Amino acid sequence: MTKRVLVIADMCTVGQCSLSVALPILSACGAEACPLPIALLSAHSVGFEGYSRNSMFKEANEALKSLVLSNTRFDAVFSMYLGGAKEVMLAEDAGELLKDGGMRIVDPAMADFGTLYPDLDGTLVEETATLIAGADVVTPNLTEACLLAKAQYRESYDEAFVLGLARTIKNELGGEKVVVTGVTLEDGRIGAYAYDGKRGKYFAHRAEARVCHGAGDVFSSALTGKLLAGVPFFDSVKAAEEFTYAAILATLDDPEHFYGLHFEKCLSMLMK
Repeated sequence: MTKRVLVIADMCTVGQCSLSVALPILSACGAEACPLPIALLSAHSVGFEGYSRNSMFKEANEALKSLVLSNTRFDAVFSMYLGGAKEVMLAEDAGELLKDGGMRIVDPAMADFGTLYPDLDGTLVEETATLIAGADVVTPNLTEACLLAKAQYRESYDEAFVLGLARTIKNELGGEKVVVTGVTLEDGRIGAYAYDGKRGKYFAHRAEARVCHGAGDVFSSALTGKLLAGVPFFDSVKAAEEFTYAAILATLDDPEHFYGLHFEKCLSMLMK
């Protein structure tokens, strides 16, 4: 039976991130991807000056209430970039739509390279921490994991440090399983560190010189799709990591494509 997933995020007209990434990737994994957009952006904040951002919170909230009244149910609720306290609360409320045994996947997209994204403030970190409580899977990058765990961001670290972040997010915030992305534990390699509450496993690829925007969204979307397809947790992380790297390689020869990944070329990997 096809699994239905509610995806809560913003939509960029240009810029491969959030909903424009999640919907095709989830569909390629065999899921019915249902968007609940909380904002419309002309482009994202990386490399685009004067981009517009218009809230769709009112419309999203009305849609959510209608879905609750109609008793519509989902196999998963997947939240990505939210951008504010009321949007976080909406994502929390969306848990009412889950079937028994349904999954909540939280990608707390709000920071990178040691700092919050533009136009965000520290209060969003505390709000996001409440959203993580009871989540089945949480996928912060290293910066976001440090913020959520209230740890000092480091550019140099070891496995014990990353495992400590994951344990804090599970034990103190309530995330069931944690995947920290953008982790470097070996020279020349970068990847994802997965923690299932008992043990951690590291999945990595060769680090490329080019910064690849949107890789986290590609990864979390592929991970969600694989989990919905019934693939075990660590195997899902491995598949998502391999798909993300394939998308990175598919983009390296296009210097003008600075704002995302050519993941479309690799979607067949997820259909196997």
